[in-house]
Amino acid sequence: MGKRTSLEQKRAQKWQQFLLRTGQILQCSEEAVATAMSQPLQQSLRINNLVVDPSSITPQLQQLGYTEVGWMPHQTGWQRPAVITEEVRQFEDLQAASGTCYVQNASSWLPPLFLQPRPGERVLDMCAAPGGKTSHLAALSDNAAHITANDNSRHRLFKLTQNLRRLGVINTECTLRDMTKPPREEMIEQYDAILLDAPCSGEGLLQTTQPKSIDTWSVAHIRRLAHTQKLLLSTAWSQLRVGGRLVYSTCTMAPEENELVLHHFLRKHSDAALVTPPFAPPELQTHSLPAWNTITIASTIAEHTLRIPPQPHYEAFFVAVLQKSS
Repeated sequence: MGKRTSLEQKRAQKWQQFLLRTGQILQCSEEAVATAMSQPLQQSLRINNLVVDPSSITPQLQQLGYTEVGWMPHQTGWQRPAVITEEVRQFEDLQAASGTCYVQNASSWLPPLFLQPRPGERVLDMCAAPGGKTSHLAALSDNAAHITANDNSRHRLFKLTQNLRRLGVINTECTLRDMTKPPREEMIEQYDAILLDAPCSGEGLLQTTQPKSIDTWSVAHIRRLAHTQKLLLSTAWSQLRVGGRLVYSTCTMAPEENELVLHHFLRKHSDAALVTPPFAPPELQTHSLPAWNTITIASTIAEHTLRIPPQPHYEAFFVAVLQKSS
């Protein structure tokens, strides 16, 4: 009984620390954060145009209560119905098995869309498993970009290859590399576009209704991840061609993993410039962070990145677009 009480007390302390800290980040009350983080995560449906013409199943989607996401191209993005009936579950299971759809949070659609992969380009997805964003990159380029999908886990890489096969992705090479280490000489400046959806603390996935979800969270863990993210970003940059573009994203709210990673990176790379994302979904609530603790964040970072707080249909996310100059 004593151990259980101690564990519950530790969780309560962690939640209190997280809510206080996140309230400071989002510039709102702890109660507002707790309310936002108590909402169930709402997934959306991306129709895979590599396997099916989205217009052919639009009537069925509408009949089942899905709502089209207007900023997704070619009727490929849909919000799930408010009530997930057995009929909806059966429809999604059937479509997912055949590769015609992929269930994702809508925030995850933004990094591939911002990268804008083009036919004939060499594209690197650095941390690719389980393959949702890789398959989206392939779909956006009509399977005509040459994609390298990398992961540092053999087990996750196996799942990645299975998913890409099911989703009709071709022109893609799957690799097993530790991207925190400098690349081989032949990999320097090899890619036109790079997606770094970095491993992160995943604060966007925490839910106050699931007390155990806070167990792996800590500020120390955030700092360790920030170190890894800086290494990954440096490796990514060395593999990007002059004139190329890189999208950096996380599903966390921690400034140490977002703005401060960019702050550190831009001070070391004079050939890097932030580019304003091509669009922001009109219904999306966003906010910027001008400073954190004792660090004043460069205004260019606050102005040219997309920071998404948790809200209906969108989990917390951070996205930045960088371009490499000579």
